[in-house]
Formats: sequence, C-alpha cells, structure tokens
Amino acid sequence: MHATEQRSNSAPSARSTRTYTADSLQQLDSDALLAVYRGASTPRLTDASGDMSGKLVMICGVKPPLAAWLSDFVRETNTWAGKTFSLRDDRRGEGYNRMLNDARQRFHFDSFIGRSRAGDFDALHLDYDRPENPFFARHVADEMREVSPGLYLGQAYVRILGKLRLVCYFSLVK
Repeated sequence: MHATEQRSNSAPSARSTRTYTADSLQQLDSDALLAVYRGASTPRLTDASGDMSGKLVMICGVKPPLAAWLSDFVRETNTWAGKTFSLRDDRRGEGYNRMLNDARQRFHFDSFIGRSRAGDFDALHLDYDRPENPFFARHVADEMREVSPGLYLGQAYVRILGKLRLVCYFSLVK
C-alpha cells in the first residue's frame, strides 16, 4: 500500500475527545493547535480533491497579544477563499489558491505525502516552488492533516534566511 493510500495516526488522536470546527480552531492558542495538529491524521491525496473553503486560524511567530490582534486583522481584511486540489497520479497532486472576488488561480502548488516538520508523522505537503509563482510565493511550503472528516488543519511555513519558519495555521473544509 502506498503512503498516499493510507491514513496515519501515529500520535494519539486529539479528535477522539473533542469535535472541532473551523471556527472552534480559531479559539485555540498555539500550543493547543500544535497538539490538535499532531493528533490529527494524514489525509490521502484522494481525500484532498476539489474545492475547499479556507480560513486563517492564527498568525505565528509574534507575541500572544499582538498575534491575536494581527490574526483578527488579517481575518477581517483577508481575500483568501481556499484551495483547489486535483490528482496527477496516485503519489502526487497539484492545486492553487482561490481568492474572493477574483476568478484567477493564484499561487499554484504541488502536493504529496511526506514527513511533517511538526513531528514524527506524515502530512500532506503543498510545495509552492513552481516557476509560474511570484518569487515570494516560491518560498512558501504548507502542510496539512485531517482533524475530522472533511476538516483539515494546516501549517504554513516561509523560508526566511534559508530556514523554514512556521508563520500561520489555517483550516480547510471540504
């Protein structure tokens, strides 16, 4: 069985004790989000197909009072609507980001299952290092795990001075 065909629950599932929604994830602090992420399962590539609605959950890397204010501000002014996924084959996929009031496809990515940056488990990776993307988007690498059926929690990383740094959590709903 290919890694893309199986679900991995290598950490105790955070979903077994609580049901989350995209809105309830926004109420959690960074430690709780990391615990939920680590306890989630690795989606199959086929699970992540089609359109998914997206929400910013939390900005990372800034002090808690500023992080809450900045997260609220970005959520209010954000034009990101979500992501669209499609399969290339049983091991790789691709997709792009959708923006509100904009029919254009933005920030294309390649998708695959690989080792998470957040622990010793797999995640669905989104690699934006594609020639058609603007230079700043090519330094972004997302990964995501399934919190509950159809609800995904993602981590967005940006390469800064040669090192990938976690900059935010996001949610996607199928």
